[in-house]
Amino acid sequence: MFEDDGCTLFPDQWAGQSLNACCAAHDEAFATSRDIVEFWNAGVALYRCVRPINEAIALLMLIGVLSPVALGLFLVGRKRKKEGAGQN
Repeated sequence: MFEDDGCTLFPDQWAGQSLNACCAAHDEAFATSRDIVEFWNAGVALYRCVRPINEAIALLMLIGVLSPVALGLFLVGRKRKKEGAGQN
């Protein structure tokens, strides 16, 4: 399991369309990323998911998830897999 709070610091809907599926997929990818390449790919996947809804919003979200703050959170382990998750 991982901490999923919807679209962190961003509305969960835009122009009446839910962004939650895109954000949840990003949160999961972020939680399981092991290196900077996977961190980058998670951000790009979020952009590609949101782009059909609104390209400008997708770009803003990409800038946010690839920002130095987001990188810092990644490096200290925010939203990482919880201990024991997936183990019986």
